[in-house]
Amino acid sequence: MISDDSFKYVHTLRFLDAHPAKHRRVTQDAREAHATASLFFPTSFLSHRFGSPYKDSLLLNQRERALNPTLRRPHASDAKKPKNFWNEFDAHIRTRRESDYPAEWDTAIRPIIARLYKAGVIGPTFLPEQNTPGKAMAGPTDSSGKRDLHIDFRLIQPDITFPRHINHPPSKDWLLTQIHTFAKTHPSARFSALRLCSAPHFYPLMIGHDRRSFTSFTDFLGRGWEWIFVPKDMRFSESSIHHTASQRLAVYKKQLGERVLHMRDLFIVMGEDEADCLKYTTAAIFMIQTEPWRLEVDLWRSFVNVDMEFLEWADRLGEWV
Repeated sequence: MISDDSFKYVHTLRFLDAHPAKHRRVTQDAREAHATASLFFPTSFLSHRFGSPYKDSLLLNQRERALNPTLRRPHASDAKKPKNFWNEFDAHIRTRRESDYPAEWDTAIRPIIARLYKAGVIGPTFLPEQNTPGKAMAGPTDSSGKRDLHIDFRLIQPDITFPRHINHPPSKDWLLTQIHTFAKTHPSARFSALRLCSAPHFYPLMIGHDRRSFTSFTDFLGRGWEWIFVPKDMRFSESSIHHTASQRLAVYKKQLGERVLHMRDLFIVMGEDEADCLKYTTAAIFMIQTEPWRLEVDLWRSFVNVDMEFLEWADRLGEWV
């Protein structure tokens, strides 16, 4: 039996003027975008024998999921970390030899560096240690005090500039103002907050060979490494992912207009009502995940088809912005 939803992805292609002949995966990408978004809207799939095992999934219980977030490090690059973040590290450098680090620091970050190297995210650098701009450190990730890998790039911060044509992310206040303004003029407004997939330590943006030396760092044993993907500790890393998101949005700006906003790795979809939210959410997921297929929506860290009150509540939890 063919579901009523089986061919609704065609409406997305028509809306975005994305012809199936553009590339061989257009239709598949649109179908996957519709299937992804429709899970959070009224659908017959969850009552079907194939969908019923997932109807109680925590993924679909968005309020409960917001109360139990996955441990994630803050998005702030080294330049935007709190000033007291570096106090412990700086005090150690001032009072002890640079190579004499506490054993618990090494225990915390050495396995992380090994996994990143094994996965091809970092590689060895051939720069002399004195020319390596970054220093690995084991800093706290959250209030629990659990230590995680951070790279101190403060040495080269004054020498780094960002191209003028690339915009920096807007402020959180600007984003919330846009959402509140839309909600005031549309009483039945529904929203989706779509977060891009990224690893805890880096964004899925590859660095050119000629730029990798600027991201090199040494670990506690003095070994030199360089990042192959953009590290989140790198200055302007927020602007890098924001610029990439801007490029994706620009392709369909004519169709999406002001209904899809973005800040860093977060897209906000605004619909006049539930049906309108489904239309624009499906289009946004397609826009993110289609050609060149470098980005993906992290549904576990996203909230789909929610109202203004939910966003305000989640904002107080500090969970989505």
